[in-house]
Amino acid sequence: MSTPPTSPAPSVTGPPPEVRAAVWLWVGAIVVGIVSAVVSVVVVDDAVRELVRTELAATPALASFSSDDLVRLVSILGLVLSVLWAGVKLALVLLVRSGRGWARTALTVVGALGVTSALLGLRVAPVAEGVLGLVGAALVVAAGVAMYSGDANPYLAPRPPRSRPRETPPG
Repeated sequence: MSTPPTSPAPSVTGPPPEVRAAVWLWVGAIVVGIVSAVVSVVVVDDAVRELVRTELAATPALASFSSDDLVRLVSILGLVLSVLWAGVKLALVLLVRSGRGWARTALTVVGALGVTSALLGLRVAPVAEGVLGLVGAALVVAAGVAMYSGDANPYLAPRPPRSRPRETPPG
């Protein structure tokens, strides 16, 4: 009897090129997002300042705040939240790199929402933020394509849970 040919052992060199490309594209998109958040803090639109002044004047309970202080506070809060959100996305990217398929699904949802937001924001965003949004969206789309192509699919396919040896109670 002849034995069937065996396939070579899986490579232990890490993720396939498609996943590595997706990781770097995501990292690029995350960096662009942080740069966009910094730009939005530095370049606060005059219309936003005027809106804050109008709202402060119409709300007596907020009369003790200066409009510039309030704009600065909201801008810094937005920047902090952007950095925290970038950390969440980076954690998901690292999980994709390690082969977790559910993280790819989560990044797909996050990416779709981000691309939609960037496209909808083009109508109201200043030019610099609009361009950064488009660059980030392009990177996310390219990362999405890479995450679902070639050897990325088997690498990120669901795996059966590892069985743990049962502990026998003492006695």
